Amino acid sequence: MLIKPFGFAGASGETGVGYGDPPYKTGLITYYDFGSATEGSYTGGDGTLSNGDTLTDLSGEGYDSTLDNNSGNQNFFYDSTIGRGVINTANKNGGHFTLDDYSGDQLGLTGFSFEWVFQANSMADDNVIIRFSGGSTASRLESNLQQYAGSPVPDRISYDFTTEQGTGIGVGLINQEVADGWHHLVYTAQLGQNTVMYFDGSAIGTGTTAWPSGEDADFDHAANAWFGTTNLANGCFNGDMAVFRIYNNGMTAGNVASNFAYYSNIYGGF
Repeated sequence: MLIKPFGFAGASGETGVGYGDPPYKTGLITYYDFGSATEGSYTGGDGTLSNGDTLTDLSGEGYDSTLDNNSGNQNFFYDSTIGRGVINTANKNGGHFTLDDYSGDQLGLTGFSFEWVFQANSMADDNVIIRFSGGSTASRLESNLQQYAGSPVPDRISYDFTTEQGTGIGVGLINQEVADGWHHLVYTAQLGQNTVMYFDGSAIGTGTTAWPSGEDADFDHAANAWFGTTNLANGCFNGDMAVFRIYNNGMTAGNVASNFAYYSNIYGGF
C-alpha cells in the first residue's frame, strides 16, 4: 500500500520511510532508514545529533541504537536538504552508534547479510563501517573501506568474519575503487558456503573458506557499533549513511541485484 512518495508499508514491521521497500526483505532483523525526517530512524530534525540520541530500528525487532559521540569529539549530523535524509559525519574521532539491544540476542545464526546504502564523500584512510567484536572466543565481524594513495588501486574494501567457534570465513582486502557518490554494499554469509562481498550489484570478492558444519554466529554482544567503532579512534566512517539492514540469512546474487536495482533507481537520481 502506498503511504507517501518513496515510502511503503513493508513486511517484518517496516514502516513507510524515505528509501522505501526494496524487493528482498526475507529475514530482515534490523533496519535503519534515514530518508524521512518524520518516519525514519532519526526524527530530531536537521542539525547536530546529541550524545545519547536514539536511532530507531524499523524492522519490528526493536534493535534500536544509541549515539556515543566520544565525549563530543566526533560530530554526527542529520541532513534532509538532498530531498531524502542522511546521517553524515565531518570528522573521524571514535564516535559510533551502539546496538545495545543486541545483548543476549541473535544466537546460533547459520546465515546473515549486511546491506548498506551510503555516499562516499572525500573519505581518507580507514573507514570502519561496522564492527561486532565479541572477543577472542566469540563471533567477530568488521568491515572497512580503506582509501589511500596507494598503487595499483588506492581503495580497498575488507570484510572479516569469524564464527563463534573461531573459524575465519571473511573475504579479506579487495582492491575496489570507492569514488565519491552513492554506493550499495552487501556482505553475505551462509552455512556451508563461502562468504561473498558485493559492491554496486556485482560480486567483487569471495572468501576461500566455507562456513563449516556445526559452527554458528552469535551477534549477542552489547556495546558493538554499526556506524564507526567502539574502540578505534580515527578509523570511523566518514560520509553519508542512508540505509542499513541486517538479515538472518544469506542473500543470493539475484537478491542483491534486485535490491541494488531498486536503490540505484532512487539514489542515482541525486
